[in-house]
Order: sequence, then C-alpha cells, then structure tokens
Amino acid sequence: MSNPIATGFDFEPLPNGNVLMEFFGDDGKTFATQVVTLDVVQSMPTVCWITLTYIEHGPEVAKKLMDKMSQQFPDEPDADSSGPHIPAPR
Repeated sequence: MSNPIATGFDFEPLPNGNVLMEFFGDDGKTFATQVVTLDVVQSMPTVCWITLTYIEHGPEVAKKLMDKMSQQFPDEPDADSSGPHIPAPR
C-alpha cells in the first residue's frame, strides 16, 4: 500500500496552546494527525513562502531568499536549520 497524499488539512487550537493538525484525503477522512507548538504554526507562512519559491523558481532563488532573510534577521534561528530543506543544485 502506498502512503496517502493529503489533499486538505485542518488546524484545531488546543487548550494548552498547542495546535492539532489533521490531514485528510479526497474522501474527507482524516488519515494523520500531529500536535505542533504555536511556534511551528507561526513559522508556517514563511516556510510555505520559501517552499513555493523553490517550486516556482528553483533552488537557487530559494537559497538566495533564505540567505537574504538570514542577513535581514540575524537574531532569528538560522534559515538553513529551521526552514525547508533546499537541496543543492545539480
């Protein structure tokens, strides 16, 4: 059996401040869940933006973007360690 591919997701804030993420398929049934911290949720827009940049413009552009962000926000965690994995160009 192959791994299911999520075609949707839902977030549910939990009383302790964490967030339950649910992933579901075309049939609308949840097949995976994960509890994440608020910090993870807050970082998701940036990670999504960089990932979409990688998909649409390639790894070189995404790497330049991450390098520029690291220069702009030096007190933030290193983009290479907290952002999406950007493979080296071939």
